[in-house]
Amino acid sequence: MRYVYPGLLTVLLTLHLTMLFQTPFYVSGPISLIVILILNFKLQGLNIQLNLIINMALWGLQLVLLLSQFETEKLLTGLMILIGSAVIEGCRIYFNKFINTSLKEISLLEGQREQMNETFQIVRQERHDFLKHVSAMQIMLENNQFEETKDYFHTLVQDYEKTNLSIKGERGATAGILHQMRHKGEKTGVNVIYDFEQPLSSMPVPDTDMVKLIGNLLSNAIDASIEWSKEKQQPAFLTLQFQKRAGLYILTCTNQSLPIPTDVLDNLYVKSGITTKSGAHEGLGTKIIKETVALHSGHLDFTYKNEEFTVKIKVPAIR
Repeated sequence: MRYVYPGLLTVLLTLHLTMLFQTPFYVSGPISLIVILILNFKLQGLNIQLNLIINMALWGLQLVLLLSQFETEKLLTGLMILIGSAVIEGCRIYFNKFINTSLKEISLLEGQREQMNETFQIVRQERHDFLKHVSAMQIMLENNQFEETKDYFHTLVQDYEKTNLSIKGERGATAGILHQMRHKGEKTGVNVIYDFEQPLSSMPVPDTDMVKLIGNLLSNAIDASIEWSKEKQQPAFLTLQFQKRAGLYILTCTNQSLPIPTDVLDNLYVKSGITTKSGAHEGLGTKIIKETVALHSGHLDFTYKNEEFTVKIKVPAIR
């Protein structure tokens, strides 16, 4: 199905050019194909997902314009008809892009809601169980089980600190993604360390962009750490640091990574489709990170040394 729409466009343009310039199909056909291939490359794939009724209506209008080519022999009129058909196609592509962007934003918001709900449920459960923990320690103290009480309290504080470090002072969306990434690290054996001088939410970046930035940054770091851990047979860790210096918010992510080829390093965060990870990865995360940083007038730099990959992002402290 991915070739149906470009194919229809090629046929439509071929017919227009053939009737407009009175050229044979073996001339107008290749020209049309080249034009559509260039358009497909520029738009990174022609994939229309508009409603069927809307699509049929637009194709109907273009068919009417195509048939009107038979009724005119004037070059100027023919050109106007061709331009009209192109305008209709431009509207189709524009509205399709708008719809796709809206669907992605809706999906992102749904993901944020799930993350916030998960974090809220964890906090709610910890609050619900708090008195039970206090009662358990009270009973142990009454029975003079001081060492057991100390160990129990130490474990309890560690559990609370994990949640507190993820949500302390953060807005809901940011707290959700931080907690989710820490949980992902725990499940995969990667120790995720947050070192924040102040909440990440203080950075002048909207929640949706913050989730994209932090989510992709940590997800890439965790995936690279997992590969390193499997290869080295050692536990992996990553750190995410956040601080404010001289009017700049500075976000630094450091993780362990296997050796990265020079050609990948040279094009990382420059070209889409470039990734430090092996396997079927598309390199979309680095592209999203770069675009988000650029959108907020930030600067991104990265280094790789001694099997450690570090990304440093600086964003002006101006809203």
